[in-house]
Amino acid sequence: MSTRYLEILALQRPFPFNTDANNRIMFSVNFEALAAAPSDDWEQELVKLLTTAGLATFGTDTFIGPGSDPPSGAGPYITIIDTGGRAPDETHNGSIYERLSAQIVIRAVDYQVARTRALAVWRELHGQRNVTVAA
Repeated sequence: MSTRYLEILALQRPFPFNTDANNRIMFSVNFEALAAAPSDDWEQELVKLLTTAGLATFGTDTFIGPGSDPPSGAGPYITIIDTGGRAPDETHNGSIYERLSAQIVIRAVDYQVARTRALAVWRELHGQRNVTVAA
């Protein structure tokens, strides 16, 4: 199944917010999207966009969900967490546009490495418009 995203927008620039249990710096950036149809694969479709851009490899350096457990290495590692989104929009003809949201966390031992990857993810996803993605 594929989803057409009318837009994917960052809510802010990536920011450092904590360290994890392996003392890696964690950067966070939040995204919202407007999808032209229901999406059951939002996180997987974000992975696909990042993989196509050469920024992610699912299961190696990129993981989905708050319970995912990235390796204990230096990183960078990416975690994508669905954050629920807002209520959908309904058009005049009864079509539903889903409003999705996700938090993307990038972690690495080296501050600059984490920041560089976080900025690359932010720049890649922010402003995507009229893109169809199949997970």
